[in-house]
Amino acid sequence: MYKVLAQIAMCFWLALVGVGCGPDSIEVLVRVISLNPEVTSIKVSALLNGHPALSEMEFTDGLHQFGVKLPLVPSSQGKLKLNVVGLANDRCTVSVGTADTNLTLEALYSEVELTMVAQEKVCPLSIEKAGEGTVIVATFAKVVDCSAGCQLDLPYGSQVTLTTMSPRTIVFSKKRKIACSAAALQRCSES
Repeated sequence: MYKVLAQIAMCFWLALVGVGCGPDSIEVLVRVISLNPEVTSIKVSALLNGHPALSEMEFTDGLHQFGVKLPLVPSSQGKLKLNVVGLANDRCTVSVGTADTNLTLEALYSEVELTMVAQEKVCPLSIEKAGEGTVIVATFAKVVDCSAGCQLDLPYGSQVTLTTMSPRTIVFSKKRKIACSAAALQRCSES
C-alpha cells in the first residue's frame, strides 16, 4: 500500500513540474526480413504523413530488428513510412526495403515487418574541388559538372573519368582515393 501511495505522490509532484508519469513515446519494432548476408549496416529514414519524422539513423548491430521511437504528441499520428537501405562493408547499397504502418495515440507500441530486396550494387562517389576551374565527371551513363562538388551514386565497378580545365584545380574523392592535380586539361580515371 505504501508503494502505491508513493507512486501516486510522485506522479502528482511530476505533474506539478510539468513531467508526466505515463508513457512519453510511440514505439515501433521493425523486423527485417530477407536481409542480404553482405549487409553490415542499415540506414533508416522515416516519413510521418509525408514529412521527415526523425533524423536518419544507422544501425550496425542486431540488423534483423530495430526500434523507432517518436514523441507522444498529437502530431505523431498518421501514416509512418520507413525506408531502409542495406549497406555493404564498402558503404555501397546492396538492398532496400520499405514498410508502412499507421500510428495512433491509442496504440503506443506496434510491430511491422520490412522485407529487404536485393538490388544491383550501387556505390557513392563524392567529388570535392580545391582551387579554380571546372570539373567534369563522366560515367557510362552521364556527364556531370561537379565544379561546386557533387555526390554521385554509381553501379559498382563503373568507370569514372574526372576532367579538370584549369592548371590550379585539384580534384579528389576521399572514399575512392582518387586525386587529380590538373595541368591544363588533365584526365584521371578510376573504376
